[in-house]
Order: sequence, then C-alpha cells, then structure tokens
Amino acid sequence: MTYITYFKKHIALIILVTMLAGMGGLVFSLFQTGKFEARARVLIVQQFDGRIDAYTASKSAESISSLLSQIVYTNSFLNQVVNANYYIENNFGSTEQDRAKEWKKTVAIEAVKDTGILEIHVYNRDKQQAEQIAHAISFLLVSEGTTYYGSSDLFKVKI
Repeated sequence: MTYITYFKKHIALIILVTMLAGMGGLVFSLFQTGKFEARARVLIVQQFDGRIDAYTASKSAESISSLLSQIVYTNSFLNQVVNANYYIENNFGSTEQDRAKEWKKTVAIEAVKDTGILEIHVYNRDKQQAEQIAHAISFLLVSEGTTYYGSSDLFKVKI
C-alpha cells in the first residue's frame, strides 16, 4: 500500500483528529487567564575605598544582589510592598503560606551573573498593578536595601 492510497483511505480519520486537536487547543486557550508582565532592573554598586580591588568589589556586589533577590520573596518584604504608597491591591491570600505561594507566582527576580544587576519580573492580570508592584519593589530595594544587609557604607542600590 502506498502513502497516497493510505492517506485517501483514512482521510476522514485524519480530518477528525486534526479538528479535535484544534478544538481542544481553542478550548484550552479560552480558559487561560492572560497576565501582564512589568520589568525593572536595579544595579548593586559596591562601595570601596581603595583597600580592595575592583574585581573583589564586583564579586561582592554580585553576592549582595543574590542575597537581595532572595529577600524579595519573604513575607516581610511583601508586607512592605503592599504598604508602600503605590496603591497595590492586597489579594495575595490570608495565611502566610498562601501569601508566600501567590507572591512567588507574581514575582520573579534574578541576579544577573557577573554584573550586580537584579532583574525584576512582575506578573499580574492587571497591567497597572504589575507596574505598581515592580515600581514598589524597585523603590524598596533602593531605599531599604541596606537594612537587609548592613551598613549603607557597603553598597548602594540604583535604578
């Protein structure tokens, strides 16, 4: 049996399977909720007074950015974001576990290797809320970042 005769013999089945797969994909996509993404980047600048070389300062800034990227996921940081003056809706859940789980779905933060840069990605169904949360995170890292690591003489966070 050649391919053409096989194809002609089973054309109805091929069309049926193709239509069912297309309809299944359509139904699946209709029930997906769209999310907007807002992005921000902050730079961690290590302060050095000449006693350490630039490479060590750079590696220190990278270490600090890695630490700050983990702090963003804490409940205390979430509370600061919600309480910042950015009109953020507090719909992250009622228990601490629910809040942490929802916060991790909302925010993705990554320390860019060898740069001291933090990339902040915020996902939300409301575009304006995503932008406000990204702005609040950036603002808090700039204004309060040193409280999580120590003296403000060690580093600065810049937008």
